[in-house]
Amino acid sequence: MTALPFRRSHAGAALLAVLVLLATMLVTPAADAHTRSQSMSSLSVDGDEIEITFRVPAREVTRLGVLDPQAESLEALLATHVLKQLSVQRGDAPCAAADAPRPVRASAADIALELRFACPPGTAEAPVAFTNNAFFPIASRHIHFARARAGDGGFEEQLMTATDRTAHFAFTRDGDVAPLQESAGETAWRYIKLGAEHIWIGIDHLAFLVGLLLLCRRLRDVVFVVTGFTIGHSITLTMTVLGLAVPNPPVVEALIAFTIVLVAVEALVAPSGMTLRGIGGAALLIGLLASVAAFTGAQLGAAVWLGLLLLTAGYLWLTRDADLARRLLPAVTTIFGLIHGFGFAGVLLELGLPQERLALALFSFNVGVEIGQVVFVAALWGVAVLAGPLISTPRQAGIRIAAASLLCLAGSYWFALRSFGG
Repeated sequence: MTALPFRRSHAGAALLAVLVLLATMLVTPAADAHTRSQSMSSLSVDGDEIEITFRVPAREVTRLGVLDPQAESLEALLATHVLKQLSVQRGDAPCAAADAPRPVRASAADIALELRFACPPGTAEAPVAFTNNAFFPIASRHIHFARARAGDGGFEEQLMTATDRTAHFAFTRDGDVAPLQESAGETAWRYIKLGAEHIWIGIDHLAFLVGLLLLCRRLRDVVFVVTGFTIGHSITLTMTVLGLAVPNPPVVEALIAFTIVLVAVEALVAPSGMTLRGIGGAALLIGLLASVAAFTGAQLGAAVWLGLLLLTAGYLWLTRDADLARRLLPAVTTIFGLIHGFGFAGVLLELGLPQERLALALFSFNVGVEIGQVVFVAALWGVAVLAGPLISTPRQAGIRIAAASLLCLAGSYWFALRSFGG
């Protein structure tokens, strides 16, 4: 039930690889495990001059303190950063910054700067390429919305991510910004990349996959588990995007962390089996957490805590019998996939979907998620196969326990952060 699905010598190597991976996960800021930082630019094009208003939440600017600890204020910190990280090009000609960034009025929670760029004469009708490298090096999940307009015309908006940091804007003959012309293939590829990127930088989803691998014995188990996870998250992702389900984001985020804890606990107790005393202890712990939540105003309501209590008791009851738990693992994984699918949907809705190609974008994003998931599992498997002979059998149990313990700690921390963090 607990060994990885290949020869005994390979199992230890896989678990060692898992241990190294988990150590890497734990040194990554946990608060960024499933949240995105955002910023926004508004480009106003007037002949050869382009004025840009860059707006970002003040809490995001504090991230820049590690780059310039001597900055006098958050505005000065942001000005220094964006001046180096923003660039504009008109046609084939680069535009030069006309003056230093200056603060402009923003909401109490935001900081906004205004920058002016002067483009070479004679390029007023050429397309604009706006490149933004701000925040991406220190926040891999950062997203940026760039909006452009010419004169009093309408806006055209584009999404920028860590893997796509340049927005292109064209103009009609009367000076308005032309709508983005994108083929079906380009739309599909864009959302495939977004889906794969979300898996690869989604530490909590990767941690959950690692936990599932710890519960597999054979290649067939891995295939069933990955398939179950795919079916589950595809259902809720589709339902949410189509408006058939409206999940509560804070609850979803907390539940995703909780699924990591559950699979880690099973990996820890499976060798000896869960006892009634253990099930009772887990139920008591959740009851205590619910009591604390009632007094602290945590984000999870009474119904959610009751659901967690029943889910935990039922799940751990099944792990009493290793053979039964193994047979039910694909079904249980599908159920957990339903929870993770709500998380994927939240990200996709945040990024936006082209209504004229809704089905294509939804399908492509899901394909991207599967590609990212398969690549991750295959990479871990490859490491295990190559390094298998290096790990002796007696060390395998210790490595497995250490890996599952790290998973349990990470999941517990994320759960507490998302449940009681405000």
